[in-house]
Amino acid sequence: MKSLLTCLTTACLSLAASQAIGQVPANPHAAYMEAGAKMQERIAQSAAKGDMPRITEPETRALLEVLSDSDRFLESQVYDAGNIGQLMEICGQANRVSMAYALSGLKEHVAPQATAEDIARQMVSLMEANIMSFPQELERLHPFLLRCLATQIQPLTTFMADLPPQELTPVRLAGLHQLRGGLVNSYAGNLSSIGNQALAPSYRRRVLRAMAESSPIFASALQLPTRQQIVEAATAILADAPADSRPDIETIIKAMSDPDCTGLCAY
Repeated sequence: MKSLLTCLTTACLSLAASQAIGQVPANPHAAYMEAGAKMQERIAQSAAKGDMPRITEPETRALLEVLSDSDRFLESQVYDAGNIGQLMEICGQANRVSMAYALSGLKEHVAPQATAEDIARQMVSLMEANIMSFPQELERLHPFLLRCLATQIQPLTTFMADLPPQELTPVRLAGLHQLRGGLVNSYAGNLSSIGNQALAPSYRRRVLRAMAESSPIFASALQLPTRQQIVEAATAILADAPADSRPDIETIIKAMSDPDCTGLCAY
């Protein structure tokens, strides 16, 4: 479920920002986009054989190292309202690759005549199964995607703060509302997976660490009632969580318990 929800979050971020800033060429991040394109080619080739690229393959491992390199593509870069289009392209590429793994086998698992509710349930089941099937690949891709989404929040916050009141259009505010919904669902889905003992411990640790590191900036985009939902979800898994996971869960609880409502929260 987490990949679907983070996909929705990416789309909402694009909606909120693209109304005001044009698409910026991704040339400064051509290495990331090229790696993503190569990975998608490998995915298409493997999928045709009923398989997916695995990290045990040297070229796949090399591409995953690029696609999960937060230091290089996120933390060492400065993004603002003028170049957020580049960041969106990176996040979109990361999301496409993540979703390819998370939804591998979709045609075989989702009945074409099923209701929307049944399809959603089948997709969640498939994603959970694929996280167990591709833990080493997704434990690199999912944390990067979480951090990428978080990196977009500050430039969007600055952009919204600089808008004249008359330019806070219904479309922009609707996009922001959708963004919040995607963020809270993404966090709830990720927290739920952290409590799933069937998932690889390394996957749960890496995703949880990315959530904890990003929790203050995510909190700044959420309004207080939705933060409280995340606090409740985190608190529910705290007692039964492994000892080495509890500090990260407590970090999330602390960040989401902040009563301050400035930044994107204020809109």
